[in-house]
Amino acid sequence: MKLAYEEIIDFLASAPTPERILKHKASSRVQSRVADLVQGRENSTLDSEEKDELGTFLQLEHIMRVAKAKAAMRLKRGTKS
Repeated sequence: MKLAYEEIIDFLASAPTPERILKHKASSRVQSRVADLVQGRENSTLDSEEKDELGTFLQLEHIMRVAKAKAAMRLKRGTKS
């Protein structure tokens, strides 16, 4: 899922504030692709490449959840870095 990787890299390279991290969402294009992959998984129609693509997205999603948790902790403590 090159598109998702590029979005995350571009986002991180922009040095987002904790507030921006908390508000970040994948683009509608990425969300649509993931929805298609999830549907394919549910219907057992994914090929191995698509399974890998879905796995990659899930890893990226986990990274962003951790980043959001850390951003929320920083905001709670009153720090921005």
